[in-house]
Amino acid sequence: TEEGKALLEKAMITQAEVDAQAEKINSAYAALVKLSATPETTTYLSDLTETKHEVAYNCFHKNAANIENGSSGKITLVVNGEAQEFKKGVFTHAPAKVWYDIGGKGFEVFEAYVGVDHAKPSQGNIVFRVYGDGELLYESKPSGNGSQESQRFSIPIASVKELLIETDDCGSDNGDWGDWADAKFLTYPDNSKSVTGITVNGKALPDFR
Repeated sequence: TEEGKALLEKAMITQAEVDAQAEKINSAYAALVKLSATPETTTYLSDLTETKHEVAYNCFHKNAANIENGSSGKITLVVNGEAQEFKKGVFTHAPAKVWYDIGGKGFEVFEAYVGVDHAKPSQGNIVFRVYGDGELLYESKPSGNGSQESQRFSIPIASVKELLIETDDCGSDNGDWGDWADAKFLTYPDNSKSVTGITVNGKALPDFR
């Protein structure tokens, strides 16, 4: 600390002053919190087995979109103005509902890009929804057609047992190819755990977290 530096520049330092500065340092360590923005595990939605699904025309695919009229069959959305292909994701033709049992898996965050697949550049309009145990957790804006910018969400789902993803056809299912691209569950390191065993010049400091 600046106060500690000033103390070191003094010609005479008392033990009481040293003890006081040590106490301030110890208090600062005790207040530290170890946080991480890096997920500890990533589990893709397409790697889970759904409990059931209700999808228009039975068009439900994992890691692929429909193949029709020259479509590549790859999940493709517009991201930052450019068509981007995704290796992982779920495709549903709206209207659709897909249920998953995620209870006890330790997932903390669910995130994805959503929109009408780029193979339908002039068709489609979908609202995407996510429910946790019957409660609405996320609702997108109407997506517009497959040439429109996709939407991305990241929502907490730590206490959720049953997850439902829904695509709403907004009144017409014409070209409603719905992509849940890069859909995945994240878990993070346990930030409640303390960092222990720190010493300075052989003297143990208080554990901190």
